[in-house]
Amino acid sequence: MGFLNNYKTLGSYLLAYAVQESSESNILPVMDDCIAKQQLSVREAWEIGRHDPDSMGIRVDDDPIIPPQHKDAPVLELLRWMMELHK
Repeated sequence: MGFLNNYKTLGSYLLAYAVQESSESNILPVMDDCIAKQQLSVREAWEIGRHDPDSMGIRVDDDPIIPPQHKDAPVLELLRWMMELHK
């Protein structure tokens, strides 16, 4: 069962950070300081633009699905800007 299905069933989730002691070690979640959350916003990647706070969730090598009717999707400007930064 995936995260969104679990969230739909439970109505909440835990937000935590993780640590990796070395490049060879597993990434381990730290649950001591986790935060219980009840609200979650899920958006389509094509809706996220350059000045959107959610832009941190987009990577320069992402290939978002863009509906044909949205030829100038906000994410395209964001990806162009990110590509310029990575030159």
